[in-house]
Amino acid sequence: MRGAKGGRGMAGETHKTPVPAEPGPDPRHLAALNQESRFLHSLMEHFPDRIYYKDRQSRFIYGSRSFARLFDLDDPSEFIGKTDFDYFSEAHARAAFEDEQEIIRTGEAKLNLEERETWPDGRVTWCSTSKAPFRDDQGRIIGTFGISRDITSRKEAQEALRQHQELLSAITRNVTDLMAIVDQEGAYLYASPSYATVLGYSPGDLPGSPPMGLVHPQDQPQVRAALAKVFALNAQQTMDYRLKHQNGQWLDFECRVNPIPDPCGHPAQALIVARDVSARKAAELERKRMEVQLRHAQKLESIGSLAAGIAHEINTPTQYIGDNTSFLGGALPGMLACLQSQRQFLLDLQSRQALPAEGAEVLGRIENLDLDYLVEEIPKAIRQTLDGVARVTSIVSAMKYFSHPGEEAKTPADLNQAIQSTLIVSRNEWKYLAELETDLDPGLPPVPCLLGEVNQAILNLVVNAAHAIEESLGGRSSGRLGHIRVETRHVGQEVRISVSDNGMGIPASIRDRIFEPFFTTKAVGKGTGQGLAIVHAVVVEKHGGRVTVESEPGTGTTFNLFLPLESPSGPLARG
Repeated sequence: MRGAKGGRGMAGETHKTPVPAEPGPDPRHLAALNQESRFLHSLMEHFPDRIYYKDRQSRFIYGSRSFARLFDLDDPSEFIGKTDFDYFSEAHARAAFEDEQEIIRTGEAKLNLEERETWPDGRVTWCSTSKAPFRDDQGRIIGTFGISRDITSRKEAQEALRQHQELLSAITRNVTDLMAIVDQEGAYLYASPSYATVLGYSPGDLPGSPPMGLVHPQDQPQVRAALAKVFALNAQQTMDYRLKHQNGQWLDFECRVNPIPDPCGHPAQALIVARDVSARKAAELERKRMEVQLRHAQKLESIGSLAAGIAHEINTPTQYIGDNTSFLGGALPGMLACLQSQRQFLLDLQSRQALPAEGAEVLGRIENLDLDYLVEEIPKAIRQTLDGVARVTSIVSAMKYFSHPGEEAKTPADLNQAIQSTLIVSRNEWKYLAELETDLDPGLPPVPCLLGEVNQAILNLVVNAAHAIEESLGGRSSGRLGHIRVETRHVGQEVRISVSDNGMGIPASIRDRIFEPFFTTKAVGKGTGQGLAIVHAVVVEKHGGRVTVESEPGTGTTFNLFLPLESPSGPLARG
């Protein structure tokens, strides 16, 4: 019998506790897994990048449709079980196999590998590939999988650019013009070897440097504008700018900027070709400085510097000419209306033999016009107008007299008139700085001279005196005025012209050098050092005269020009 507590029953029979059955999978979970599987399969089938995985022997187990198209296969299952050795060159397949075995051995992925694919027919393509270990549910590595993207076009473009740059470097190796390739921001992508010889920079230092790093700050806006036009209009632009030498000096360049198109014809980069014109500009400047003998050109230069002052002098009298004329224009219509009213009044009176009521209105109009005032002021206005016209005529006449080119040989001239004309022309140079006094000898005989040259010498001395006073007073803003005196005298067989000022004076240490060409103590841009050199050349070389200078520092200076009344060698030709 069976024991009360459930021992053994019949001999050999064993009683076991029932084991509950494991529950089956959740249908919802299976549905989610199926949906996820379908999603992944659809993604791999339609993803443009190539997707595949292999077993541990590097045999293909799966490949996407884009991967199958790589081998011109209609059905992806056709390459299952194949290896890279079936499709690629020996060297490429061997390299891929070694990469995959290393991933299987180390368990580490290799990302963004750029692989050169060599096909049996010699064709070469490039792809960017990421490879990783493929694991089962227990985490064991059972193969590898990869994703690759065709980058052949990009590599070909890079290779074309490299060859282009090598060609450009070969062309520019012995060219002194600067040649650079920049992006839209102006950053250097390439710089020719001439950057080393012209600007002192190694070409390798420039790519990656800040855009506009070498361009003068004042020129950067126009350079950016030119680059913007190149990329917007796909057309060449020209410009001038300054670039910084490695030693800190700014050099002048003329340059052309041309677009470099991409395969679609759109501007992708810009080629800058720049030529250093600093030496040329310096040579031109030096050549101009050496043309001291071109007196007439110097005269025209002086006239040009006085043009603004002359315009001001002309403008002042013409202003009140216009005002007074306007006054007359406003007054005359009223007077004419009054006379017309009087005439009509008299006609009416004659026809009716009586004084009409309108007579009182006419009388009121006459009183409102203040006819007595008009009768008194109109003649004054006319006289002022005539005075203004006379002054304008005087200025223009003096300008014409001063700028006349003169004769080829010395002719007798009235130096007093020449001096007066020169002072009128130069008035704007001295009127804000000095009171000018003249003491011209009325008995001065005609002096044989080259009048245009003498006018220039006198002008230089007067302007020089004004500058000396300006320096002494500390500028025009001081409100004080100095004193300039111009004097002529007949002394024996010479005529003396003296120009004095109460300016700074000339130190004795430099007094012997003041007539040297280009010597000046003035600030840069204020003087060229040619003014006194021209005076000396005109008087001594052109006329056989002499020049003396008397000066006391802090008190003033007097220049004396002595011109002979007769030349023992006869008329002197213009040099």
